[in-house]
Amino acid sequence: MRVKLLTIAALSILTPWQPAAAQNPLADLLGKGNTQQNLPRGQDDQIEGTIWEYKGKLKSKPKEGEKIPKLEGKFRTEGKAIFDISRRLALPKPGDVKKVVESIRTGDGLPDLKLPSKPQVKRLGQYRKLTRGKLRLDFDDKESLNGIMIIWKKAKTADVWMGTYSEKKGKKTVRSWLVELRPIED
Repeated sequence: MRVKLLTIAALSILTPWQPAAAQNPLADLLGKGNTQQNLPRGQDDQIEGTIWEYKGKLKSKPKEGEKIPKLEGKFRTEGKAIFDISRRLALPKPGDVKKVVESIRTGDGLPDLKLPSKPQVKRLGQYRKLTRGKLRLDFDDKESLNGIMIIWKKAKTADVWMGTYSEKKGKKTVRSWLVELRPIED
């Protein structure tokens, strides 16, 4: 009996008594510095980073008869990378689809068709910080943006960025644009 009392006394010295208090069950998930009551992003929700909406205006007048292309769209930055917003699926090969259609027509039964894998996110390029709060976005996508965009915060605005975009084909600059970007919630 005396040993039990000594053990309890020793434990009470080693572990100081704290009053009972209700603990927020989300406290561990929210982190110490987070005052919001939102849970962290789950695995099913794949959109991370900042989504930017951009519009561009050609710097110089187009040549006579030249069609003025449109420069507008959205992209997402995460870490040091730039990603396309839309997800892409690789469709089955046309020959495989024709075989399935033909076997259905002839009544041979329904053969297996390999379905595409889950959607992939296309990487458009990378970005880095420059001096005086500027960002350099290097796009290397042949289908949408290919070139260099230098942007900075527009004066007297909270979330509008402006800058220039040099559209490239290979190493040659094809067009120069004035651009305006806004971080958006989509």
